[in-house]
Amino acid sequence: MKKITLGRLPNNDITFTPMSVSRMHADLICNNGSYQLIDHSSAGTVVNGYKVHNSSMAVNYGDNVLLAGQVPLDWGRVSQIEGGGGTVIDPVPPVYQPQPQSNGMAIAGFVCSFFIAILGLIFSIIGLNRSKQMGGKGRGLAIAGIIISSVSMFIGLIYVLTINSWTYYL
Repeated sequence: MKKITLGRLPNNDITFTPMSVSRMHADLICNNGSYQLIDHSSAGTVVNGYKVHNSSMAVNYGDNVLLAGQVPLDWGRVSQIEGGGGTVIDPVPPVYQPQPQSNGMAIAGFVCSFFIAILGLIFSIIGLNRSKQMGGKGRGLAIAGIIISSVSMFIGLIYVLTINSWTYYL
């Protein structure tokens, strides 16, 4: 079993320069080809689209691991250290920028909130929960969908109550 430390401090096994990475960001525990990521950071780590924050997660060699949600982990460097190499220092921030992920439920909730308010509300709430897992992607759309759906349902309720009261007197 080998523990590989990740972060900005020079005493880490793999050192990163971007300020978004914490000084002691995470540990990667390597045990006979299986890996456990333990996040210690304030910004968290995104593994294959799921946010890990002050907790641990099993990862596989080659998984998309983004420290602070934006700095990729180079698995070749992990192999180098696992095989007995020394500390690897990242001299320049990586050029690779991950493709932004979209939150389909937040988008669906926002669009549905204009046509079918209750469906838009449900989708928006699901989208808001997913945005927490995705590091905030789609949070604004989900909140907008919740607000628009709620206002639409409120106006519809007022309309129905008003029509019913008018027909009562007629």
